[in-house]
Amino acid sequence: MTRFQRLSALVVGIGLFAVYVGGVVYVGLDAVPTTTSVGVVISLLAASAYVLTGVRERTRVRGRSVSWHQTMGVGTILLALGWFFVSLPLVTSRPILGVAILAGTGVLLFAGYEELTDGEHVDLETEPSRMGLVAVAALVALAIGIGVALFTSSP
Repeated sequence: MTRFQRLSALVVGIGLFAVYVGGVVYVGLDAVPTTTSVGVVISLLAASAYVLTGVRERTRVRGRSVSWHQTMGVGTILLALGWFFVSLPLVTSRPILGVAILAGTGVLLFAGYEELTDGEHVDLETEPSRMGLVAVAALVALAIGIGVALFTSSP
């Protein structure tokens, strides 16, 4: 699983670079709002963390050894923040999107924090975390509810 996760992180990182750089080149830097620009920069940092995860087992940061899963956790947290800032201009068109953006950001922040602090993986069968299960269940229920609200609301 470790090899698959690292390879997936590498592919995601390269994909994020392509999407964000390509998007900015396509629309032009002048057409990108400030909050979106901040989100793009943060997302590119996330992409860098994902690429680093894919190519390095361990990295030294200020004299401290950081494992690949910690790098991936930081990348996921940065990705959550980047998507939040990129998506902010959309909130004015449909307020329910603000709730969806917050929920999605919360899910990614939670996943990044878990990866950063819990190690290479969390095996819920051998060491179930009641708090973690409740948080995941609540976030999934919230995401489903927001999805239903988005599809049933009128534009």
